Amino acid sequence: MSMTMTTLGHGDFAAEIRGIQLDHTLDDDTFSTIQDAIDRYAVLVFRDQRLTDEQQVAFSERFGPLEIPLAFDQYAGVHPKVTRLSNVGDDNQVMLPDSHHATYLKGNQLWHTDSSFKPAPAKYSILHGREVPPEGGNTEFADCRAAWDDWTASSD
Repeated sequence: MSMTMTTLGHGDFAAEIRGIQLDHTLDDDTFSTIQDAIDRYAVLVFRDQRLTDEQQVAFSERFGPLEIPLAFDQYAGVHPKVTRLSNVGDDNQVMLPDSHHATYLKGNQLWHTDSSFKPAPAKYSILHGREVPPEGGNTEFADCRAAWDDWTASSD
């Protein structure tokens, strides 16, 4: 099966790429196509990927050096370059809603831009949903490029 790309929604905000598995080494031409796509679209969706931490890190490092997670975001058995966002603790139990870590994670439920506050902000965020609920749990994205274009066009 060859790689296909389909625009999602309206405009050039998001696209879905099918026909490749990110757990395999991608040849340079395929990776270049992905790189061009992420420069065109703000969001790329690769469905049905079953990546180990090592495979996700290998794919992610092709885009450049990775940000090292805070010690607070690291879990036993998780690659040190992967930030795990979960309401399940190292003991494999759902965290109590008022626990320190669960309270910390609530900040991710608010609109934010990953690492925008850091001296060298992240160029991309690569998310991999390993256990997602059958309903809800959606990650939403906002097209700040379109907002900027609309704002500058209206301010002329």
